[in-house]
Amino acid sequence: MKKKKDKITLLINKDLGLHLDNIDDAYSKYSYENHYMLDPELVEFIENQAKKETTRSLSCFTINIYMKKIPTKEEQSLFVKTFHEHYKGYKEKEFKHNRNLLILAWVLFGISALVLVTYNIFSHASWMPQIVTYALDIIAYVFMWEFVDTFFFKRSISTVDRRFYDIILNSKINFILEKKK
Repeated sequence: MKKKKDKITLLINKDLGLHLDNIDDAYSKYSYENHYMLDPELVEFIENQAKKETTRSLSCFTINIYMKKIPTKEEQSLFVKTFHEHYKGYKEKEFKHNRNLLILAWVLFGISALVLVTYNIFSHASWMPQIVTYALDIIAYVFMWEFVDTFFFKRSISTVDRRFYDIILNSKINFILEKKK
């Protein structure tokens, strides 16, 4: 009797690095008072680097921020809090988008079912022109395909995006003193 080998999934952690002159560069110039927003260029850079490194077995990133002067603990915790709030918002947005796609898919399925029932009723009616039954048949299958497309394909893209934001959200952020050359 052969023993099955246990599959062990290795959870991988990848490092991403970026340089900031000071902590204020991480925030949008439109941030005000205590309402901090991450700089869109910073977000785009992190996401582009993360997308290059993302694999199936990736569990999280370590984001190393190289700076000439290490920010205070309060500044670091403010940045981490703003970072997490930003990506929690993205994740919630993707969750709502996925839920709306699910609702849309079932509405499309219901319309398709109604049109198929109508087609079946009219196909047995001798007074109905055959072109109408053909049109109903085509309309029903178009709605059925839209259901399949929305339910299986569009939702899977949304799920992948949500997983990507989850990985970034779980990132560990390090502030590292940049070495002088």
